[in-house]
Amino acid sequence: MALLDCVEILFAKYDSKDVFTALHPLINTMKKDGIVVLCVAKDTLAPRTEKVLRHMCEEVIYL
Repeated sequence: MALLDCVEILFAKYDSKDVFTALHPLINTMKKDGIVVLCVAKDTLAPRTEKVLRHMCEEVIYL
């Protein structure tokens, strides 16, 4: 639940072009505690950002 709360806050604060910059430290921190599944709104991520995040997370789910 904490991941969803944090992602919601980050997406409210940053433009889509800054999503990777915002999520990178959060994902790295959370990976230490377990599996990271990222839920994002459809068409939120640029293709390059999506590719990088897919390598960092166990799963990227579109809502």
